[in-house]
Amino acid sequence: FLDNSLSFTLSTLLRSRVKQANTQLIVSIGFSSALFLIVLYFIIGLHFSTIRSINSLTQVTGKFYGGDLDARVTLDTHDELNNIALGFNEMATSFQNLMIDKEEISARLRAIIDNSPIGIWFTGIDGRYHFANKTFCNLAGIKEEDMLNTPSSNLAELLGDEIAHHCLDSDKAALAQDSPHISYETIPRSNAKPYLLEITKVKLKNAQGDVVGLIGISKDITNKRQQEEDLKLADIVYQNSSEAMMITDSNNEIIAINPALSEITGYSTSELIGKNPKIFSSGKQNREFYQLMWEEIKLTGTWQGEIWNTKKNGEEYPEWLSINTIYDDYGNVFRWIALFSDITEKKKKDALILRQAKYDSLTNLPNRIMFIDRLEQEIKVSHRKKQKFALIFIDLDNFKKINDTQGHVYGDALLIEAGKRITHCIREVDTVGRLGGDEFTILLSDIADIHNVESICQKVLQALSEPFYISKMYTYISASLGVTIYPNDASSTLELLKNADQAMYLAKNLGRNRFCYFTASMQEQALDHLELINDLRKAISLNQLEVFYQPIVELQTGVIRKAEALLRWKHPVRGMVSPAEFIPLAEESGLIIEIGDWVFKQTVQHIKKCKEQLGLDIQISVNKSPVQFRESIDQLDWLAYLTENQLPGDNIVIEITEGLLMNNNISTMERLSKFRTAGVGLSMDDFGTGYSSLSYLKKFALDYLKIDQSFTKNLAPGSEDMILSEAIITMAQKLGLQVIAEGIETEEQRKLLLDSGCDYGQGYYFSRPIPADKFLQLLARAACDSDMKLNVAS
Repeated sequence: FLDNSLSFTLSTLLRSRVKQANTQLIVSIGFSSALFLIVLYFIIGLHFSTIRSINSLTQVTGKFYGGDLDARVTLDTHDELNNIALGFNEMATSFQNLMIDKEEISARLRAIIDNSPIGIWFTGIDGRYHFANKTFCNLAGIKEEDMLNTPSSNLAELLGDEIAHHCLDSDKAALAQDSPHISYETIPRSNAKPYLLEITKVKLKNAQGDVVGLIGISKDITNKRQQEEDLKLADIVYQNSSEAMMITDSNNEIIAINPALSEITGYSTSELIGKNPKIFSSGKQNREFYQLMWEEIKLTGTWQGEIWNTKKNGEEYPEWLSINTIYDDYGNVFRWIALFSDITEKKKKDALILRQAKYDSLTNLPNRIMFIDRLEQEIKVSHRKKQKFALIFIDLDNFKKINDTQGHVYGDALLIEAGKRITHCIREVDTVGRLGGDEFTILLSDIADIHNVESICQKVLQALSEPFYISKMYTYISASLGVTIYPNDASSTLELLKNADQAMYLAKNLGRNRFCYFTASMQEQALDHLELINDLRKAISLNQLEVFYQPIVELQTGVIRKAEALLRWKHPVRGMVSPAEFIPLAEESGLIIEIGDWVFKQTVQHIKKCKEQLGLDIQISVNKSPVQFRESIDQLDWLAYLTENQLPGDNIVIEITEGLLMNNNISTMERLSKFRTAGVGLSMDDFGTGYSSLSYLKKFALDYLKIDQSFTKNLAPGSEDMILSEAIITMAQKLGLQVIAEGIETEEQRKLLLDSGCDYGQGYYFSRPIPADKFLQLLARAACDSDMKLNVAS
């Protein structure tokens, strides 16, 4: 039972388990089948999805490989293929950016190469061009596409046979050597200078060391070669030039010289390097000269001019010097270049040429060309300074007859002597010229007074009227002079020459041996001048001259002690002629000698009258012109005339000017000494207006000093004129001289001079100059009034 029970139980349990197992098996088989179907479904879906993703990846990669760098993969899956797609997209983007950067770099590099100043190209082993920059194409004159598309066999079509042949030959030479190959090629250009190219070719190798072609570089060396040639030429010039060249640094120390400098100066290169150019200085140029020179160099960078320098042997010579400044890139002085040449011979030749061109070969006077040049210069100067000058034409009268009868040699000698005589009549600032034949000219510069022109004309006429002693024979000639004045008559050279010529012919027509002015007004003035001189010649014989006397009063007492004889001329037509007008004419014409003697004799006779009629012993001053002392006529007849009239010398005082003593003429000094020995008094007139040399006051024994009226007319207490007058009076007293003040017109002036110690006074305050008879009457009245005391109304 137990066994049966156990068996039944086990059997039941086994059947239950089998049934349960069958049920579970059926369920498992069903579930497995369902699961298999599901898995199969997914496997089939996954297969088709993968196929689509792979196709998409294949298509995009194909496009990308084909050049569409913008192509990208887009998948809807989230599997590994999607990760692959995302990775591809990132790689494509990076590659695209890399290509963009590469293109930019390539463009920049190509721009740099194209704009390089040198030509660059690459050729293969076969000689075909694979690359050429724009510079090379421009230098060769060929477009880039033509250069790259042309095989080496057709290169002659682009470059020409000769240049193509040279290129291929140089390619072969470059491929045959390891070092760079250098050659030179001339590239012609239309309407321009051809290029000269320096071409360098070098082999190009790959990573394996195989030669794959040639890299070529071409450089335009046209200017460089020209500069080299210029430098060679400059060096040849520098070394072989006859002009000295010197280079100094910024410290003005010599750093280089050329052989010509050594030849000119005698200094060697070693003696000058490092020295200052002052070593050449002659000392003829002063400091101011060099200061102005360097100021111009600093201002303009250049200077040129004539300068005197010294050679090594001490010889001085003139040179023409040019200095130029070389600056560095910053504008600072880098070098000074000096060029000079010895112009000694040139100056000699120039002087000779100038003399031959501008001086008359016969007389050595300026010829027509030079005289007209000086005339033009004088016009400019006179216009600027607003001054006058005179042009005088001189024509020798009847010279042609002398030349024809005595011969040209004789005539030439006469012209030479005439030129010398005319030259002696003018001042150093004036010019004498010979225009040709017997025509001479004079240019009188800066004439302030027309009388100076007349005086020179008279001198010329007088000089030419003197006999000419030539070849042991005397010849007499005269001259006709024409005068014109700038700017009164004309302001141009041509007009002045024409005017002077016309005036000269007028002088000839009027009888020769005279001068004539061009303008009617000046001619009238000159005629008036001559007429006045002629009238003055006759004035003595016609009793037109008269001596007036002006009292000289002793200031302390008011007594008339002296008088001054003053000449007056009453012309029958002109009336009273001022002494200031006719005295200079008398001196100029020499009439002052005769007139002076006449005045002296009139004065002596008047002194005799005073003694005989009034019993008065008066002293009278007589003015004596320097012309009277210069003339050779013996003046001692004055002393003889005093003796003849039984008058002592102290009745006469001779008034002289300061200028007479300044001339220091021996003859004049002897005459003055004889006057003093005879007791004649000496007075210096107008003291203080001329030289006023104290040494002459000490040297000559004077008796009186006369204070000029220019000091007394403005006399006032404390004024400069008062101070000067007091100084003159004090000085005179110290020297033992008496003082006479001229031009006293007021009581105040008289009192001031009296208080200052002045001895005598003269002027309208006391009396005007009066005729001789009235002067006698004045003396008579004064004699009756307390010993010749002069009553003056206050």
